[in-house]
Amino acid sequence: MAYTRGMKKRSLSKRRSYARRVRKSPCRAKGPAACRGKAGCKYTKGKKRNFCRKSRNARRMRGGMNLVMNASSGNPITPALYNSSD
Repeated sequence: MAYTRGMKKRSLSKRRSYARRVRKSPCRAKGPAACRGKAGCKYTKGKKRNFCRKSRNARRMRGGMNLVMNASSGNPITPALYNSSD
């Protein structure tokens, strides 16, 4: 059997972060009327179930400040090179 990304064991901190983000969603557990009235939410109808979800997906930054974009050239450079006095 092929080893898929879904089978990968997630760390506890990643699981907790995901659960926290899902729980605090303003669209969670809303009915169709309340969902349509709420800004940023969309009522989705699928083959098996209908539910309220956010209209846009979350964009999370990976790596934080590992890369800093140079405004003039647009090339990613490391913070150590960025702060050098040479």
